[in-house]
Amino acid sequence: MVRIKLAGFSAIDRRTAAARATLAFKHELIAALGGEADLSPQRRKLIDMAARASLLLDHIDAWLFQQRSLVNARAKTLLPVFVQRQAIADHLTRLLDKLGLDRVVKPIDLASYYADAKPVDAQPADPLETVEAARQPDVDADKSDIEAQPDADDLEPEPVVSEVVRQPVRRTQVGKEPTSNE
Repeated sequence: MVRIKLAGFSAIDRRTAAARATLAFKHELIAALGGEADLSPQRRKLIDMAARASLLLDHIDAWLFQQRSLVNARAKTLLPVFVQRQAIADHLTRLLDKLGLDRVVKPIDLASYYADAKPVDAQPADPLETVEAARQPDVDADKSDIEAQPDADDLEPEPVVSEVVRQPVRRTQVGKEPTSNE
């Protein structure tokens, strides 16, 4: 009997830049789909497959860009790896299409949001008392502040000064300097 060890992403060395980019892509997909808690097992598997396909595609692209030539000079064709690269790119596109291209808005539980936002001590004991207090005039208001401001009738409008000076414009041909005789 043959034993199969399922390693998944734990087999990838997380210290490499490629592994960090792949895991970041996986976390971005999870966040775009509403978070870890809202994912079905099927979507989790599609996300894992998309992250792996993205990793493979990135490595193939890096290898291709390191080649001196992408054309087989004898047969005058592209390298056969292009066909495999395109198959992986199509696979990734189909996976992303199945997952959806739009962000999923994470639902917010308003009751827990407001319970966390407002402490119980900050709420007034009797709402009627706060309404009545708002209707009461402020006794401490200083009347000198009100009297210090001039009325609109007391203000005189300032004269508007506008001068437009018109001078004749001399038109010349392009490249010629105007002369005093013209």
